[in-house]
Order: sequence, then C-alpha cells, then structure tokens
Amino acid sequence: MTPTPTTAADRRVLLVGRRAALLARLAAALRRTGIGAEITLDAVGAHAAELRRYGVVFFGRTTPQDERDAVRDASTKARSDAVFLTGLAPIVPLPVAPVEQALDRAPLDHRRLVRLAARSGEALVEVTTECRVRLAADRLDRLSRPHTHDLFDARLPRASTAWPCPPKALRGASLLVARTTDTILTTPVVP
Repeated sequence: MTPTPTTAADRRVLLVGRRAALLARLAAALRRTGIGAEITLDAVGAHAAELRRYGVVFFGRTTPQDERDAVRDASTKARSDAVFLTGLAPIVPLPVAPVEQALDRAPLDHRRLVRLAARSGEALVEVTTECRVRLAADRLDRLSRPHTHDLFDARLPRASTAWPCPPKALRGASLLVARTTDTILTTPVVP
C-alpha cells in the first residue's frame, strides 16, 4: 500500500461551540493524537482561505442549527471540502475517534480496514490484508460517565470476521471503534 500525500487540512479541526471548557478539553485530546485543533464561537465571518485550512468542522451539541447551517454555507462558498460532525455527548473521549476517521481521506483501495458494522451483539470487521486490529466500545452510562470496553486486539486474516460483543459493552448508546496501524473506523450502536 502506498501512503497518500497529506496536506495541512488533513490534520486540522475547527471546533465551533459555546462551551469553551469542553471544547478546550477536546482540542487538547485531539492534539495528543497529532491533530491540530482551534476553537471559535463563530466561523461564519472567517476568510475563505482560513476555512479551507480545516479537514473537519466539529460542532458542539449546543450549537444552534441556524449557526451550523451558516458555517456550512460559508465553507461551501470558500470551496472547503471539510467534513462536518456534531458532538455525540458532552464527554471528551467520544468525539476523538470519529474526528480521526473523518480526517482519513485515503482511498478505500489503500486501506486495510474497510468495514465495521454492529449487528445482534456482534461486531463485523473486514480487512483487505492480514493485520492487527483493535476493537473497543465507548459508551455513556445513565449518569453520562464514559466507559471504554476493549473487545479484542488480534491479527485478523484478510476477510470479514464477526466478533461477539458482551452485552455490557453495548448497553445504551455506544460507539464501536476499530483501529489498525493506519486506519480507524467507527460505527454507532443504537439500542
């Protein structure tokens, strides 16, 4: 597999929202993974060249829909190809993996991990070549506390593999996260 060239926008995220403390913690978590992150209350008035610097625009959950639409319109006018994400919960660990996935612009034929799905208490993982895969489930409990359950960390052969998930790991709203050395995929698990 040949690595694809990256640009600065491939590793930058613009965090838009009103909860500065939460976004600051998210920015710090993203920076620890090597992703640049900046925070703003309003990206609508930003210069077009500035908006094109970001591969992802992440909206906090409390950002009103009209503001999200205005930022999307401004990005479209700026000819930005940013991916837009909205916060899953007011908890920092949960949005990091979806942001990482959104920043991965490698063509599918250059990826080892090509499919992740959840069905009937199982995770379905498909890889194009034998590689190590780590699978975890992130979820919030009824008190909005985050929990991570490591489900497996093993070499998988080229194929689709179904892996059983303990019911506790997928209780409530959960997010499955599969990682290889160069790819990350996430999928929500709806109760």
